[in-house]
Amino acid sequence: MASVEHTAYPSLSKAYSKAELQREFSFSDDELKCVRSKSKASFHLNLAVLFVVVN
Repeated sequence: MASVEHTAYPSLSKAYSKAELQREFSFSDDELKCVRSKSKASFHLNLAVLFVVVN
């Protein structure tokens, strides 16, 4: 098996500051607006997850 350094998977830091988490893992205003306008309340999370997977 290939080592982690030789795979397509990024290596993540062991610890993130609150500011880093908010900057890197928060949805943009446009993404939130799209999720809220294009889906029913019960499917908001599903559509939001697709944004994460695609980006």
